[in-house]
Formats: sequence, structure tokens, C-alpha cells
Amino acid sequence: MSLPITSRLADLAQKTIVLSLVGISVYAFVGTGALVSNRIELAKQRKVEREKEEAEQRNISVEKP
Repeated sequence: MSLPITSRLADLAQKTIVLSLVGISVYAFVGTGALVSNRIELAKQRKVEREKEEAEQRNISVEKP
């Protein structure tokens, strides 16, 4: 016994919606992960630059007298 066409269409629509929502969730999760990773990397770079500038300032202070 086969399902009526409306039931098959409803089943297809439900599966399509579920797969779309899963795809959107995965896309958002991966995008958020990439943003967080980039921010962490930028923070590390800024820290290194700040430490380098502080070291240069200390060297300049030592050389002046």
C-alpha cells in the first residue's frame, strides 16, 4: 500500500526543512569557530607586538643616561 501524494510531499518537505536547519547550524558553528580562532590569533600577535615595544622602550631608557 503506497502513501498518498500529499503525505509523500509532506514527508519530503519535512526532511528538506530538517536538513536545511542542520546545514545552517553546522555552517554557523564552523563560522563561529573560525572567528574565535582568528580573534585568538590576533590577540597573540598584539601581545607579541606589545611586549616587543615594551622591550624597545626599556632598551631606549637604558641607553639614554
